Amino acid sequence: MTMGVTIDLKKQIVEKINSADDKLLRMINALVDSYQEEEVGLSPVHKEILDERVKFHHEHPNDGKSWEEIKNSLMQKYDL
Repeated sequence: MTMGVTIDLKKQIVEKINSADDKLLRMINALVDSYQEEEVGLSPVHKEILDERVKFHHEHPNDGKSWEEIKNSLMQKYDL
């Protein structure tokens, strides 16, 4: 979004909030609260999964495939 579009959008939102009834204000407040509560970064479950994969990689560094091997395999599979 460009700065001009952002400023126009903010003005539109302010106008709507200024004329909003209680129901709309409660909805906007809930939306803002839920937006602010969203997790930033990885959830504990995702972090655990990634940690396990990194550990496995460190313990078995030669078990993976190179990008060239994967690319060639996909090119053959999809006739590219």
